Amino acid sequence: MHISTFWLDNKGTPLAEVTFDIDGQSRNGTTPDIGSDEFVSSKPPMAGTYIIGTGGNFTTWNQAIDSLNVLGVSDSVIFLVKSGTYFEQFEINSISGTDSIKKIRFQAQSGLASDVILSYSSASSLDNFIVKLGNADFVTFKNLTFTPTGLTGYAKAIYVTGGSGYITFDQCVFNGPTGYNSLNAALIQVDNSNSNNFTLTNNTFNNGGYGMAFTGISTANPAKTLKLNKNTFNDQYYPISVNYCSGIYIQSNILNDVLADGIYFSYCSGEMKIIANKIYGNSDY
Repeated sequence: MHISTFWLDNKGTPLAEVTFDIDGQSRNGTTPDIGSDEFVSSKPPMAGTYIIGTGGNFTTWNQAIDSLNVLGVSDSVIFLVKSGTYFEQFEINSISGTDSIKKIRFQAQSGLASDVILSYSSASSLDNFIVKLGNADFVTFKNLTFTPTGLTGYAKAIYVTGGSGYITFDQCVFNGPTGYNSLNAALIQVDNSNSNNFTLTNNTFNNGGYGMAFTGISTANPAKTLKLNKNTFNDQYYPISVNYCSGIYIQSNILNDVLADGIYFSYCSGEMKIIANKIYGNSDY
């Protein structure tokens, strides 16, 4: 009942019959706050550069994500992550204020993916992810390592649902378990989603059942615009699997020691450019 976010402060429409809030405080007669409480926002939206890690603006990833969820952004935001291993799990949903100019980026402060490791041990399908993106937009992850450590084959690094758009992974490393060939061990899974503009560039995928499994909702409601460029996939059963997608661009990727299908498509449409990829092992298109 009580909230103090900038995005609701002075954003309401006055009603003549509502003169007091839930606490008996007088309502602003011109620009009341949205909700049952009249308040003064104490913190502005986020903008600029922040540090994650001991001694930084946020000690943990979850603290940073909580601030994003509450405050939103008024300009581009960059999170520089101090070197270390972070045993955390978090979700990024729709962040107020993001657009094609006001973007969010998480990256290693050192510029080396090996210096920042995100890890989580999932116990079941209910918590099978390190990072979950649900309707998040304009988010980039750069120079980071993701290492899921679920001991029973639940080992997804990234799980994407809803209509997340303009998501980028650049120069990241994904380390999965060996010996699993199911989607439970997909390093990146976009699942039953109408996501759009999903880009993977210069990443390395090691082990896991799937490298990247990208699935839209249906032929009538596909995911849109998948771009994979200069990634390396090592030792997956299914390095690249794409279903119900419109607009696919897969170029200059290297797939090593493929255990089943190298690049797999089903129910895809629109422009497709599959150029200059190298596939080694028992694989086909």
